[in-house]
Amino acid sequence: MLKDTMDNMIIKLGKEFSEFSGTLRSVKKNDCGDFVVSPEVMRNIVGHVENLFGTMRETQQSVQLALESELLQEERKWIDLLDNADMTTEH
Repeated sequence: MLKDTMDNMIIKLGKEFSEFSGTLRSVKKNDCGDFVVSPEVMRNIVGHVENLFGTMRETQQSVQLALESELLQEERKWIDLLDNADMTTEH
């Protein structure tokens, strides 16, 4: 489940970077070498950046949840191991 979620986020990031790259190609330079960005292109750039950061935040949260889940599973294994060891120990 988490792997599918992570794969989907990676695909989403790749798509967003590709679209962002296309938007950046529409930025022009004037004769002085300054970039000239139309309001529409600027809105698109800001939108792409917002989407990229949003997806990165989602990815970070998913990774954090996966790591916490993995740690809990490890902790449960140790608890079960110790419980089983206590049951078999004779006093």
